[in-house]
Amino acid sequence: MEPITSSLPAADSTTQTQSTHKAQEQKNQFLQLLVAQIKGQNPLNPMEGSEFVSQLAQFSSLEELTHMRGTLDTVQQLLSEQNESRQTQELI
Repeated sequence: MEPITSSLPAADSTTQTQSTHKAQEQKNQFLQLLVAQIKGQNPLNPMEGSEFVSQLAQFSSLEELTHMRGTLDTVQQLLSEQNESRQTQELI
């Protein structure tokens, strides 16, 4: 059976940490904007419930995609390590 190889470089822990940190910053910025929008709305003409639900759904999707990216990076790293180990064993 042919080993699984990737044309993408394996993500190192520094890149993953930076990516996670950036995603956390963006998440915080989004939440701050959402809270500011809710606080600043006109009490006589509040935001439509459907608009609020839509924004929360977008945020939830973004959060899930960020989690999936982290999981895929981990899987890619594990496969790369396994492939390197297999290649080392073949040399012995």
